[in-house]
Amino acid sequence: MKGKILFATGLATGYVLGSKAGRQAYERIKSQASDLWESPAVQKTVSQAGTLAKETAGAAQSKVSSALGHATEAVSSAGDDTAHEDTSGSGDTSTASTGGAV
Repeated sequence: MKGKILFATGLATGYVLGSKAGRQAYERIKSQASDLWESPAVQKTVSQAGTLAKETAGAAQSKVSSALGHATEAVSSAGDDTAHEDTSGSGDTSTASTGGAV
């Protein structure tokens, strides 16, 4: 029983000391990261990246919109062409003969 109590005491002591040391390291890293993020050089770069992303997104949107317009026209045109193809009046829409085998 004495061994279990000593083990539990050691475990609790290690946990408390480790938590304090870990918390101090965390706070130091957090502070350094905050200082870096708030530095003028980093904020200038973030601002430039945001501006570039907006410009690039606008150009991409324009290209996609144009391509979509061309694709819509092509599909419409293809639909008009196929509607006028069957002028024989036979009504047969099959494209290949299988010779009766399926």
